[in-house]
Amino acid sequence: MGKIIIIGSEGFTGKYLIETLGKKKIDFINVDLIAKTSNYYYQCDIREKKSLSKIPLNSNDIVVHLAAVQYHLNVPSRKKRDIFFLETNFLGTKNILEWMRNANC
Repeated sequence: MGKIIIIGSEGFTGKYLIETLGKKKIDFINVDLIAKTSNYYYQCDIREKKSLSKIPLNSNDIVVHLAAVQYHLNVPSRKKRDIFFLETNFLGTKNILEWMRNANC
């Protein structure tokens, strides 16, 4: 088994997953939009393919995709909120899948 890459590690579910993996002494890599300092942390915007490409990925790695935004996010304009929601949740997921496919993961 390769490394476990958790995308969306700073979200509600991601924090619990990290806590559980840490207790079981399982190595993982954090990936999130929120800046954080850690040896095993990558700041990444899944809406941008270029951002994903800086994360090392091998064919035997496990990717857990938890990154998402909620629709009722506090964004001033409904149109901006809709675009942000679609770009993050749909385009971001597509980018992750393409990134994985390119690594034969």
